[in-house]
Amino acid sequence: MFESPEFLVLALVLFGSLLLLLYRERSEKRRLASEENLPIEHRLPRHYRSFAEVEKKLWTATEEYEQKGAWETARLSLRPPELKVVRDYLDGLREDFQRGNRIFLAVIRHSPDSSLLAQLEWQRSKIQVSFQLWYMVVSLRLSTDTISVKELRRPTDIVAALAYQVRTMLSIFEESGNAEFVQRILKNV
Repeated sequence: MFESPEFLVLALVLFGSLLLLLYRERSEKRRLASEENLPIEHRLPRHYRSFAEVEKKLWTATEEYEQKGAWETARLSLRPPELKVVRDYLDGLREDFQRGNRIFLAVIRHSPDSSLLAQLEWQRSKIQVSFQLWYMVVSLRLSTDTISVKELRRPTDIVAALAYQVRTMLSIFEESGNAEFVQRILKNV
């Protein structure tokens, strides 16, 4: 029984899963420790707001390419400096999404109503799939050093919608007299 190939494969998969779980747990503890002194407002998604700055830098950088047609649909060929700006912005968006998603999950876990729980989880799942899809599309486009403003705006809008929903839920909790609960969620995500 222990010598069968299926058993060995299963044992390796389980061992790998255990190692992955331990790695994620350790990295989560390190992240929480590193953010221990971070002000509460910095624990909320914030990078998506800088889209206008990124768009302005791209506009300025691409003026010399003789922009033709509508800005929204223009396909931009990025040089290394612009590519770095866009990649840094995309990394910030991913960080915002992860923060917002963790807060959303914490709120869902504390939902008293099971029907509300299902609705919130469905909403979170739709946002997550949408963000992952557009993040992948933009990342693939950046691998060819081209992007359109419309494509870059999609993940920005998704993160902005997630941030709005998170802030709305936290505001509802605060207004209902659960400010300590909100503070605890924000310190632990």
